[in-house]
Amino acid sequence: MPLLQVFPAAMIEPIAESFRQLITRWIVAPRRIILGALRATELTKHHSAYHRLFAIARWPIDQVGLKMFDLVVNDTLVHKTGLKVYGVGTHRDACQSSS
Repeated sequence: MPLLQVFPAAMIEPIAESFRQLITRWIVAPRRIILGALRATELTKHHSAYHRLFAIARWPIDQVGLKMFDLVVNDTLVHKTGLKVYGVGTHRDACQSSS
């Protein structure tokens, strides 16, 4: 999951670990709230540690914002085909075919 790889790189390790655990639990939670995510699985920390993640944890907001922008905009790995996709075609790469 790119989200779990991209964002923690911009955080210090204790915050990154709490973020990974919280997001993983949030995915499997029946209700999409922090407390619901924490109830869905066993806690490794006190629940207030996960609430502090959003309340008082210091995140480098510029780095997180740039990583979010890159995650949203980057579509280089998405396979694009079809008649309505502008600029997509089958082209022969002369450099690749000569090697």
